[in-house]
Amino acid sequence: MNLPRLIVSDLDGTLLPECKVLPRHTRQVLGRLADMGVVIALASGKFFHLTWEYAQLLGPGTVAIALDGARFGYAPGNGSSNGIPREVALSILDAHDAPHLEMFADNGADEMLLRFRTPRVPESIQNWASRIHRVEDARPLLVGDPALVAFYGEHWAEMREIAQATESAHPTLRAAVFEASSYGTARVVIQQRDITKGSGVLELCRHFGFAPRECMVFGDWYNDLPLFSAGCTNVAMINAVPELQAQAHHLTERDNEAEGVAHFLAARFL
Repeated sequence: MNLPRLIVSDLDGTLLPECKVLPRHTRQVLGRLADMGVVIALASGKFFHLTWEYAQLLGPGTVAIALDGARFGYAPGNGSSNGIPREVALSILDAHDAPHLEMFADNGADEMLLRFRTPRVPESIQNWASRIHRVEDARPLLVGDPALVAFYGEHWAEMREIAQATESAHPTLRAAVFEASSYGTARVVIQQRDITKGSGVLELCRHFGFAPRECMVFGDWYNDLPLFSAGCTNVAMINAVPELQAQAHHLTERDNEAEGVAHFLAARFL
């Protein structure tokens, strides 16, 4: 197995254990690979500022791909952005921003706009962003092109109606409905259709002049499926969902709690 020129890893469930602290051995292994000339990148659904905090722990050359490919760069303000056009996002909020729905959106400047009825913000939402601004109406605070808009509610049928209406009105967007048991029954997440972790990796390859086959990617969850469709060497965590394992070329021997990524890389390249 040849040493990759680019290594891209998901964070939650892959590089990070449940405590969300990047382990020392993982930092050491990725640091040694960076010293050997390998570009290290993190690809996450988190907002850029949170992804960037982990990237900083791995050294100045580490790239952060955030919000499932919508933002990436070496530092805040130094990179690219592929969000929903602000006017389109405003039209979606105009059409579906009902008071009985929970909601969060990226404001276009790496801050989460959150409407949530209970005082406690669910931990799962806090894992997305630490810059959280509580709002009654997100529309006045959209200052740029948001990477995503999400609604949460008690009724699956309502979420499916929002998804269908959004995709019908805006063919360049995708609207996916998911279970959201910890804060309502269901959620719909709206993003640019062609922006994924996979598109982010391909953009990164073009930036550096790498072929996708020179890149190795690690993941564990459904939002990593586009990452595994980019033409790279795919490594799934032993704790990954079966659909992702089915697309993998390799499987780690250890899970994310036991630093599976670090041990896989060290055994082959160090």
